[in-house]
Amino acid sequence: MTTLPFGQWPSPISAADLRIGRRRLGEGFIDGETCYWLQSNPDDAGRTTLWRRVGDGEVSDLTAHWDVRTSIHEYGGTSAAVDHGRVCFFDRRSGQVWSLGKDGTALAITEPGDGVYGGFTFLNRYQVVCVRENHASDLVEPQDSIVVLNLDQANPGGGQIVAQGADFYFSPAVSPHGCIAWMEYDHPSMPWDSTRIIVLAPSGSRQVIAATPGVSAIHPQWHTDGSLIFLSDDSGYWNFYRWTPLGVRRLHDHAYDFCSPPWVLSRPPYALLNGPNAGLRIGCSWWSDGQAHLGWIEPTGELKTLGVYASALVGPATGGASIVQLGTTTSPAELRHLNWATGKSRRLARESDITIDEEKVSIPTQIQWQTSDTDEPVYGWYYPPVASAEGVDSVRGAEAGSETGSETGSETGSTAGSRAGFEEKPPCLMLVHGGPTAYSDSSFSLVIQYFTSRGIAV
Repeated sequence: MTTLPFGQWPSPISAADLRIGRRRLGEGFIDGETCYWLQSNPDDAGRTTLWRRVGDGEVSDLTAHWDVRTSIHEYGGTSAAVDHGRVCFFDRRSGQVWSLGKDGTALAITEPGDGVYGGFTFLNRYQVVCVRENHASDLVEPQDSIVVLNLDQANPGGGQIVAQGADFYFSPAVSPHGCIAWMEYDHPSMPWDSTRIIVLAPSGSRQVIAATPGVSAIHPQWHTDGSLIFLSDDSGYWNFYRWTPLGVRRLHDHAYDFCSPPWVLSRPPYALLNGPNAGLRIGCSWWSDGQAHLGWIEPTGELKTLGVYASALVGPATGGASIVQLGTTTSPAELRHLNWATGKSRRLARESDITIDEEKVSIPTQIQWQTSDTDEPVYGWYYPPVASAEGVDSVRGAEAGSETGSETGSETGSTAGSRAGFEEKPPCLMLVHGGPTAYSDSSFSLVIQYFTSRGIAV
């Protein structure tokens, strides 16, 4: 066997593979038997489009002429909404909100320059509620408001304002009875510092649901019984709470965060499900020791695990199903349609079609060390070099929809393949995540595997 220096090992991953890039998978929506999701392809200059798949049928791009992306609050979020085959979205190219009918008829319902929009949700079949960020030149800084837009006609002035005055608005949610809930906060707070959750009734009356200074209450979502579920870090962790006219009650007590810091206007990262004896079961994900757990909370508060992943993000439920984004250490992340009752899922989209054999993937190990800057340990992932078998080529993935009916269980692949043993230590590439609330998960990265397969640790 020929011994090669670190950095010169033959690799199944080429520089051309990296140049191809990966798809950016965004939020997913379920509308009856149809699944929709946002996706940005690397060969499309960063443009984001809305994709659709009916049942197990073909996948189609609904917005080939638009860029379904928003820069609201600079970070964007929820640039589209779907209901009964109708789509509402913000087009970054034109700077307008568009209504797309079931027959494909498109109508611009705002004017260019009216503002930047995001956080869309349907109020009824003919109107949406969203957050509007006004960038008028006479303002000292952009002005946030929650507005209602009509889908069948133009909306002069950028829509009907239903809330204004706070510095930032997030996460509008509509109840079965027409109430609108949202999260708001003011400078100098960030959304993980101090926030408020407000409910606006159809009569116009308002009620403050959560507004404790120093507490972050986020991601409101209405249950069908008229109660409001949200996440609050009053305990030190984002746990679930429930509001009814009788008051607010904590639903469980776990020392885990059940969401990530809300930089973007995302939809609630959890699913409201029917539990035993008409109780509420919450499908969710949480972090523990660097691993993402997918599961649910029983009406009793008990936590049940469906699987453990490198990353997991849950979407709201429709008909007992959610679109979830799952990442493993051995293959590119996927969007999957998950049936919560059966635990079975089917693939909708994948970050990349380029994979490598599982036994040749470098599996990270969690490590920690001390620095002179703090008494707290620093945590990281260590990816050791992994030698590839001779003559291995890149393997192209299957089409979307393969593995239909497969179990949504924990990821496989706990070994790091054949590792060459050398007396000297390999070179190590150090990567640092952004801050201040970011983190690095252990999801499969073709870039990292490019180096480890060549004999360079990461």
